[in-house]
Amino acid sequence: MRMTSAIAEWICAVAASHVRKSLGYPDEVQVLSTRAFFWPLWSGNEIEKVHELDEYDFAASGQFGYHAWESLAMKYLGDLSPDKIRTVNSSFNKMVRPYIGSNDDAIFRKWKGGKTR
Repeated sequence: MRMTSAIAEWICAVAASHVRKSLGYPDEVQVLSTRAFFWPLWSGNEIEKVHELDEYDFAASGQFGYHAWESLAMKYLGDLSPDKIRTVNSSFNKMVRPYIGSNDDAIFRKWKGGKTR
């Protein structure tokens, strides 16, 4: 998507709206850092870094979530399995590893067995 003046104006208006809300309701609205949700970015090689390297520590960063940018990350996400998450060291796998349960392998095999592709 090309950044137009209309898009830039909309982004500024939304940001200003959130700032006003945080100032008006300081006990209800918590302002987070720009990296709280929106890293990795879609424009560089951050997706590859997250899935191919083991350099970024999501927990230490204070980041609350991971925006997968599905169209860019699907080549990594499509081949994931509980076993790969446990055994392959990447920043992404380290982030999700604590959420893999003991019965997830059986659930994954059952789900994968029902897939036609």
